[in-house]
Amino acid sequence: DNHFNNFKLTYGCCCLRYLPNCKFIATNCDSSYPHRNGVKLPGSGSFVSALQTASGRPPNHVCGKPNTFLLEKIVQEYHMDKERTVMV
Repeated sequence: DNHFNNFKLTYGCCCLRYLPNCKFIATNCDSSYPHRNGVKLPGSGSFVSALQTASGRPPNHVCGKPNTFLLEKIVQEYHMDKERTVMV
């Protein structure tokens, strides 16, 4: 999110604290990602950590690499053979 700010952090924090059925799903916990000329920018994990710290709740699930949660759900839902499945 190139427009992450205190309002968004506060909103997410309040949802996680005060809405008991609110799920915290993280795409990944990468601290950074490469940009041009060797520059590293904050990754999703930076935002996940901010929200986790502010809300006091860890993610319910992390869907991206190297976690298999999303793959397992897709294989189950669509009755796929995991041995014959590629996820990119």
